[in-house]
Amino acid sequence: AQAKSGVINKTLDLTGEVVVAPERLYHVVPRVSGIVRKVFKHLGDKVETGDLLAILSSRELADAKAQFVAADSLFQLANANLKRERGLYKSKVTAKRVYLAARQVQAEMSIKRKAAQQRLLSIGLGKESISSILHDAEKELTLYELRAPAEGVIIEKHAAQGEVLDSSTRSFTVADLSQVWVNLTVYQKDLPFIQQG
Repeated sequence: AQAKSGVINKTLDLTGEVVVAPERLYHVVPRVSGIVRKVFKHLGDKVETGDLLAILSSRELADAKAQFVAADSLFQLANANLKRERGLYKSKVTAKRVYLAARQVQAEMSIKRKAAQQRLLSIGLGKESISSILHDAEKELTLYELRAPAEGVIIEKHAAQGEVLDSSTRSFTVADLSQVWVNLTVYQKDLPFIQQG
C-alpha cells in the first residue's frame, strides 16, 4: 500500500479473566431442609425463570402445612360457633358474655391461621399453592419444589438424589451469560496508557 499519514493506535496486551457479572449470578438455596427426591436440571443446562430444578422431601414443610390445615379447621369451626352465638344472642337466648367469648375465640383462631399462612409464604409457597393445600387434602405435604430464580445457565450444582440439603446449602448456581465482565491485570508502568473509552 502507498505510504500516507494516519493515526498510530497503541495496543497493550494484558492477561485477564472472563467472569459472570455479580448482579447476574443467582445462588439457589432451599428455604427448608429436606432430602432431594428428584433432580431435573444439570450442569450446563439452560433454564428459564421458574423452571423446576429439583424436588425435595421436607419434614419441616410438612409440619408447616399441617399447622396451617389445623389452624384453618379451627378458624372455620370458630366462625361457625360465632355465627351460632350471634344468632342466639340476638334472639336473647344466651348472655352477651358467651357471645363475646365466641368472638374472642374466633379472633384468636384468625390470628393463628394468619401466622401459619405467613410461615408458608416465608418458605416460598404462593397463595395458589397454599389454597390448594386446603382443597387437596390427599396431596403429599412433604414435597418442596426448587425453582430457577432467573433465566440463565447452571454453572454449579450441589444436589444429587438422596442428598440432604438445608437452608444454608447452595444447591444450584444460575448465571445469566448474556453479559459478562472481563477482569484485566494492568501493571503500574502501563497505567498512563489506560483511560476511559
